[in-house]
Amino acid sequence: MQTIHGTIKPKKQLPPHIIDGTEEDYCYVCGKLRWVYFNLTLHEEGIEHPFCAQLCRRCGTRSIKNLQPIIMRKYADDPQRLIPEFICNDCSRNVLKIGDWYICKPEIWENAFGLGWSDNLCIACLEKRLRRPLRRGMRDVYPASTQYRRHPPLSRRLHKLWVPPQRLRALEKEERRRRGAPGQGRRVEHDRRC
Repeated sequence: MQTIHGTIKPKKQLPPHIIDGTEEDYCYVCGKLRWVYFNLTLHEEGIEHPFCAQLCRRCGTRSIKNLQPIIMRKYADDPQRLIPEFICNDCSRNVLKIGDWYICKPEIWENAFGLGWSDNLCIACLEKRLRRPLRRGMRDVYPASTQYRRHPPLSRRLHKLWVPPQRLRALEKEERRRRGAPGQGRRVEHDRRC
């Protein structure tokens, strides 16, 4: 195995009434179930995306040099070290690698397409099958937890789709205000072509 280098960053403090699902987890170094305070990010040569794991307060305050032997031993045997293959049914791309990881509404996924839990579609192929663009504000697809430590960030297309409903209404209002009069947009396009 190649050498790795890592960074330990304190976990960003959330407001007291908000949780993000990773508050209580097993520490990657000592293995004890504790409240999570730090994130350990490991970078390995030749692998594209960093491997992120949770640390407790005691292990998070130690230097990476002191933790290196334990981390290397655990990291070499970790099955989540590499990105698993989740192939799109239509275009054969790995949907986890390109960041298109989501849950679709059952009436679309099962009833309209006849797909099951083992099937995958990237966003472009899903829109081709629907014959329309996806609607924003979690109306067609929902966020999904990957449970893989070395997965890439979600695609920008998914981030745009998952705007909270209040923010979505404000954005739509702003778009209507920006568009102005009904014929104004067409005149601008005509002027650009000339």
